[in-house]
Amino acid sequence: MIDKKNQIRGKREAFLPFYLSVFLFFGCQTTEKESDNSQSWVDALNESTSSVPIGRSITSSPLGTPSTEAYIGADAPSGKPMNLTTPVAAGTQSSTSRTQLPVSLQDPSTRWGINRGKDNTTYSGDGRSVVVNVNQSVETGPAPEIEDEETQLETSLLEQLYFGQFKRQANRKIKQFGYDIFLMPKEAETDEDPNDTETTGHSAGPIPGSYIIGPDDEITLLLSGGVDAFYNLKVDREGILSIPDFGSIAVAGKKYADLYGHILAFLNERRVNFDLVVSLGRLRQIQIQVIGGVNSPGMVQVSSLASPIDAIAAAGGASKEGSLRQIQLQREGLDKMENLKIDLYDYLLADRKRPELLQLQDGDTLYLPPIGPTIGVAGYVLRPAIYELAADAVSVGEAIELAGGLTPFSFTPLARIERTVNGRDRQKTDVSLDQSGLSKIMSNGELLLIEAVDDTRQTIVRIEGEVGRPGDYQYSPGLRIADLVKRADGLTINAYLPQVFISRQIGSASHIDSIPGRTGHQQTRRVIVSNLEKALSGDSEHNLELMPLDLVTVRSFSNSQTKATVEIIGSVRRPGKYELTAGMSVKDLVAIAGNATDEAFYDEAELVRRFFDESTQRLDAKRYRFDLSKALQTEPGSTGAANPALMNGDKLIIRQLQKAEIRVRIDGRVRFPGEYIFESGARITDLMKAAGGLLDDADLRASAFTRVNTRQLQQQRLNNLKERTRRIYDSALEEMVRVGQPNEALAAKVAQIQTEDTINRLSSLQATGRIVIPFTRDDFPNSHYNLKLENGDRLNIPKAHKTISVAGHVFSPLSFVADKKNTVSEALELAGGATEFADEDLLYVVRADGSVQSVAQKPPRLNKNTELFAGDVLLVPRKPVERGITSQATDLVRLARQLAEVGLLSSQIGENVDATIISPFDANRNVNATEILDDL
Repeated sequence: MIDKKNQIRGKREAFLPFYLSVFLFFGCQTTEKESDNSQSWVDALNESTSSVPIGRSITSSPLGTPSTEAYIGADAPSGKPMNLTTPVAAGTQSSTSRTQLPVSLQDPSTRWGINRGKDNTTYSGDGRSVVVNVNQSVETGPAPEIEDEETQLETSLLEQLYFGQFKRQANRKIKQFGYDIFLMPKEAETDEDPNDTETTGHSAGPIPGSYIIGPDDEITLLLSGGVDAFYNLKVDREGILSIPDFGSIAVAGKKYADLYGHILAFLNERRVNFDLVVSLGRLRQIQIQVIGGVNSPGMVQVSSLASPIDAIAAAGGASKEGSLRQIQLQREGLDKMENLKIDLYDYLLADRKRPELLQLQDGDTLYLPPIGPTIGVAGYVLRPAIYELAADAVSVGEAIELAGGLTPFSFTPLARIERTVNGRDRQKTDVSLDQSGLSKIMSNGELLLIEAVDDTRQTIVRIEGEVGRPGDYQYSPGLRIADLVKRADGLTINAYLPQVFISRQIGSASHIDSIPGRTGHQQTRRVIVSNLEKALSGDSEHNLELMPLDLVTVRSFSNSQTKATVEIIGSVRRPGKYELTAGMSVKDLVAIAGNATDEAFYDEAELVRRFFDESTQRLDAKRYRFDLSKALQTEPGSTGAANPALMNGDKLIIRQLQKAEIRVRIDGRVRFPGEYIFESGARITDLMKAAGGLLDDADLRASAFTRVNTRQLQQQRLNNLKERTRRIYDSALEEMVRVGQPNEALAAKVAQIQTEDTINRLSSLQATGRIVIPFTRDDFPNSHYNLKLENGDRLNIPKAHKTISVAGHVFSPLSFVADKKNTVSEALELAGGATEFADEDLLYVVRADGSVQSVAQKPPRLNKNTELFAGDVLLVPRKPVERGITSQATDLVRLARQLAEVGLLSSQIGENVDATIISPFDANRNVNATEILDDL
């Protein structure tokens, strides 16, 4: 058996292959002798610079925008101004690179100029035409789109047009006209038939005079005067109305308009001198057959007052494959050739004279044939939709009239007709909306597109920023900066007067080199910076004349220069950075920060001020002291030595007095537990006195004294221990698994798993901040253990324990009642003794006061005869996994081979090679490879 010393040495040497492998992997570091390491050459470095070359002015290059001479005149360009003062986003081209390529890179056969949008205007400058899109611009945001018809619940098309929420192109999303009339609103959807007078009691709307009275109709009679009576009577199947006390009268077949006179004449034959009121109550139901293009064809029951629209709605409404203009009404007694034709468009189009609705009769049949020829009218008309034609073709003017006519926003010079040609493709044809264009014929399947006017086709200038009314204004020749500011209702209080920016898209051209000396192009886009204050005062040099599409930007003060700030630190209510305003002093800053707190030190404050150090060429700081109380007592607005005026970047430090009072807590078996406040210098015994002393059952020896800063320190060390354990065990055990024998590798893997479990347990541990204090010393009150109290200290004096515990690798972990004298040996015997896995060389006991005594301590502070007391815990740990002798011998042979390679490598590198490595056993000792070999 290897002795203890050799066994520990063998464990250490087992890790040598790992550390030497790391050493060989990274290589040896050569430490050649260097000469004088003077850095005087750094001060001698000097970079020569050159002046910026003057740019060229080439007037023969093409322009992407019209020059000054090109746009002055009656036809000034229109569009939207661009903002040329904003930074170019990363990954995008700059504004100058959007123009045309230089002449040398263009195709000579192409027409020079730029087509930048939808409408092109031709300008002639120097004899050659320039095609310029006057509508293209950098949009400030996406153009608002017109919502789908399903979502237009609150705003109509005209409302959206007046809002400016429209695109120039026509919206092709149109629906078939008229079919939504049969849809019942969601709030009106019920299981009841809306035409069922048996449930509603009456039919909707007034009863027309042409209504024919028939069986099952209810007639209400009210007699007053010489005769007082009220009758609610129903016409029987024979068409007879039986009136009590008067007799029976035939009323079937009579019109409602003639019913009053017919009944009055009958009653006058029997009574006189009375007034009569005749009205209809519940109306009869009739059966109508609806067939053809409806959603639910078949027999429907409707009110006798129902119209064809009511009957079709009762059949589920017309399907979009059914016709609304060729509906046939078939009635018994009519010849087939005399079937009534119904055109629902007569009722649906509000701008046409509505004929009187046909009254259905019991047994009528409505037939909806397949839909006839259709056309579509889309875009900016009052009623865009797909319309069914009464004939095979209509004119463009009739199609527009069918769609409700044009809006004030419709583009009238030109429209487009889209039609199918030869059954192969769709073709668009332009048509002018004049007399000849309106007479052109449209036939089945054609679509008329009406676009909107262009809201950008105007010559404008724009002003934005710190003005009263930013926005677009009409351009007029001679308009200047001051005039535009006046139109915009003047400046705001935050306007920055030294600068005003003009983003100009057109004007005099200047040359821009894409690559200096190689290629370039002319550019009219520019930013002009002027003095706003001088411009408003009438200085012609700064009050520049504006051009069409100019964008004038007036920035705010905060966006134009760095805001001057000062900072206040320390004992004020709202410490932090504040804007430095004119005339601000120390007293003002303290007031702005909410004034000083009660803990402020008024005798002295500190002001830190920046200054430029010419010797080091950098900003440095100087500290100044002054009497804060005198500064706060100065008159308002006065500054000087007592109340210093502040400068940009100043930092004012208000010192805070150290709080002498101490807030601590005592719990447990004392007379008055709770929180106490002491003066500085109070000790633990003072706290115990203030708490009224100990109770009879208190165990002073097991008292726990905790401190906040101690807990923080313990937690920090616990975290460091966890990380250090993770690094050491991971690297060491992984190496053992890789190079050891199979049985050793398995043991090492088990050890690694146990280590991970240990790390997980360490992660769950939280430091308590407990300080072990020997309260049982007779001289404790006068000893250095009687600590001075600090804020947050806690003392817990528990109830006296009566037992001793034994835990760990024993046969029966238990707790037993403490006797007069109990030893470690007796405690182990009571627990059944240590198991075969226990390591009795590592026994330790945790005392009730928190201290630990162990066999492994040097010198050992624990043995089998050590006495145990109530509240102590004896712990028996497990034996660690050890490597075998065979595995250790293998590691030594492998270590010798690696060290021999180190020596060979050193001899080949040269004399100036330092082959020193750090010993894994002692971090403070440098070990040479030859020394390791000697030790082996």
